[in-house]
Amino acid sequence: MAAVSESAALDRRPLVVVADALELRRAGVLSLMGEWAGAHRVELRAVDPALGYELIEDGTTCALGMLNLGFQSVALPDTLDWMRRFKERFPDSPLVVVADRDDAEEVVIAFRGGAQGFIPTSTKPVIALQALSFIMNGGSFFPPGTLLRLPRRRQDSAGKGERRAASVTLVHVRHDCQSTLGRTGNRAGRRTFTGWRS
Repeated sequence: MAAVSESAALDRRPLVVVADALELRRAGVLSLMGEWAGAHRVELRAVDPALGYELIEDGTTCALGMLNLGFQSVALPDTLDWMRRFKERFPDSPLVVVADRDDAEEVVIAFRGGAQGFIPTSTKPVIALQALSFIMNGGSFFPPGTLLRLPRRRQDSAGKGERRAASVTLVHVRHDCQSTLGRTGNRAGRRTFTGWRS
C-alpha cells in the first residue's frame, strides 16, 4: 500500500495555482489554460485568495502562481499579503499578476511584491499563454511601455515635490523555453524591468 501512495506522489504533476476571488472568472481562466496545462504537464488548481492556499498539500511542487485581480489594485493590503504568503510557502516558484489595470504604479508594486510577471487582461490570449510559459521557465515578463510612463517625485531646493518621468532600466533577457505554439529549442527573448532610481 505504501508503494502505491509513493508511486502516486511521484506521478503527481506540479501545480499551477490560479488565485482569483471570483468563481466564474476562475472557471474561465481554467478553461483558457486547460490545453496549455496539458502541454506543459502541470495540474491547474484554482483557489480563492481570501482562503489562501493552505488547502494545498504539504510537499506539493508549485510550478507557477497566478494571481488574477480583475480591476482590483495590487496595492491593497490583502493582495500584498497573499503575494507575501505565496512567496513564503513557495519561495522558488515564480508568481505572475494578471490584472485589468495596467498603469505603471500597479506594475511596479507587483514587481516589488515579488512577482516575476505582470500580464494585463488586454493581452491577446495566445501571447498571455506564451508569457506564462516564459515565466514558468525562469523568465520575467513586464510591459515595458507601462513602466516608462511611471512618474516619480523629486524634491527641489525649496523642498516642494515636483513630478517628472522616472528613470527606468530595461534589459533584454533570454531563456530557453518551449512555446505554446509547439516550437521547441527557440531562444525566447523578453524585456524585463530590473530596477528604478528614486
